[in-house]
Amino acid sequence: MDGALASMADSLGYYFHRRGLWALGEQWHERAIDLRQTSSHAKDETALSHELYRRGVILAGRGTPHAAVECLRERLRLDEKAGDRQGQSASLHQMAIIESSQGNPTEARRLWEESVAIEEDLGSPGGKASTLVMLAQLEASEGNFAKAVEMVREALSLLESVGSGEVPMVRQILQAIEAAARGEVVGGGGRAGSARLHGEAMAKIQAADPEAAVPLFEQALAASRAEENAHNVGMCLLALAQTLRILNRPEEAAERLNEGRQLAEELGDSALLEALRRLAEGSGGQSDSVRLHGEAVTKVKAGDRAGALAVFEESLAASRNEDNAHNVAMNLLALGRVLLVLGRPEDAVERLREGLETATTLGNEDLLNAMRETAMAAAQAAAMEEALAQPLDEALAEAETDGAKAQLLLARAAATAARAPTEAEALADRALALARACSSKRAEVGATHLKGMLAATQGRLGDAKELLRKAQHVAEEEGMAEAAANLAALVAGLDSAEA
Repeated sequence: MDGALASMADSLGYYFHRRGLWALGEQWHERAIDLRQTSSHAKDETALSHELYRRGVILAGRGTPHAAVECLRERLRLDEKAGDRQGQSASLHQMAIIESSQGNPTEARRLWEESVAIEEDLGSPGGKASTLVMLAQLEASEGNFAKAVEMVREALSLLESVGSGEVPMVRQILQAIEAAARGEVVGGGGRAGSARLHGEAMAKIQAADPEAAVPLFEQALAASRAEENAHNVGMCLLALAQTLRILNRPEEAAERLNEGRQLAEELGDSALLEALRRLAEGSGGQSDSVRLHGEAVTKVKAGDRAGALAVFEESLAASRNEDNAHNVAMNLLALGRVLLVLGRPEDAVERLREGLETATTLGNEDLLNAMRETAMAAAQAAAMEEALAQPLDEALAEAETDGAKAQLLLARAAATAARAPTEAEALADRALALARACSSKRAEVGATHLKGMLAATQGRLGDAKELLRKAQHVAEEEGMAEAAANLAALVAGLDSAEA
């Protein structure tokens, strides 16, 4: 019985997360994990491992790294006990991402190297390649470009061998590292001062701190002049111009660009001249905004949403500087989505409002539809957060429609279910009556679903299954495929609990 309840609680947690109601979602996730850890009937360590991993990734994305690491460390312990090598590798990989984002490169490297060793033992090219790319970016951020290039090339070879869709993204990463590597000068005792400083500046860029990168690039430029290394002077001028553009300092960027062009012409360096020309024109090749947007997307895929947020902001600034309205709109949409996932719906609404105006000006219908959908979800989450903080009667009085009142009652019911199930059931009954009165099928499914959950927590399995089947039937009729599938799985779980 407790095992079925743990599955239900986990399902409800993700139900609320998808709607931006993070506090409610976390309450239910915590309930699921608590059941898995404390109940002898629900002590399914495989399921607990899965729930701890997903919760760790969510906590990391919401900017709570210490709590995330605790979840992942406990998950790692369970996987080691069960001999689940794939699970161990995944936990190590996520923990390394968090350590890297917290400025702990030594620990991140140790964890990623453990993960790579496991993936190699398992013969998993995709898993090994993913971790190699992360390790390579860490090495590049510390100026170890040769090692980084070697790692990315190995990852690229592995991905190409299995026809992975990640190949284009990894090629971009390789190109970026190779471009940074062109600032290296090795001689005598090793890397020259200009190359070391250039590497330190690139580490700041990787850490989404372009402001701190500028003085380091300036020092690298001065060192390059002292070394009489014209190529490094040119590379530093290019990097400075790019960084100053990101920081919306166009006059200073133009000054560096002009000096770089003059030097490239004197040297006859066509590659440097072309890179400077593309930057000056903001077209042909990859612009700053596109490059940064790609870096931010990579962070999202790696579960580092807090880090992605900072890079999307940089990409937005670069888009404005390039006067590229389409890229401005794309970054505003991305920012809205990330802010919503991070539990900041009001900030998301602000970004998306500007995005809607820009997309309308562009006349891009696909972009407008995506913006409207995300804006609606953010607005609903922001309104629900505000309403949940109000006394119930006041919040209901302010709700404009019966559908909105039903959703509010449903959220209140979920919020009180763990501590006051009888009160929660009464609220769910009110939500269901309103939902049926105004023909809001989505609210009807939600209210019936919650009533089924509450019946199960009180040991009324027959009532629970009947309610959940009703919710499933409505969801199927309304084409709510995901909800219907989740409800079917809950019913199956209750059947197993009774068997």
